[in-house]
Amino acid sequence: MTSTPVTIKLYNFPFGPYPQRLNICLGEKKPDNLETIIFDEPDKQAGVPPPEIKALTVTGSMPVLVDEDGTIIGQSLAILEYLR
Repeated sequence: MTSTPVTIKLYNFPFGPYPQRLNICLGEKKPDNLETIIFDEPDKQAGVPPPEIKALTVTGSMPVLVDEDGTIIGQSLAILEYLR
């Protein structure tokens, strides 16, 4: 019997220094069970995060990682430490 791999979801966007740090490190060693969801252009004019992110964090900031057990981690350095 085979089991499907557990998925960790990373909500991220392609610009900014903190997401870039995360993208570079994940480019070196990306876990097989990591699914990355990219938001190309958050609504910076209105200062409103995407609804999916606002539902996960109080601040609505990215990057955000959601583990298979529901653990939610924000901040790029904390995410990198968690994925180690």
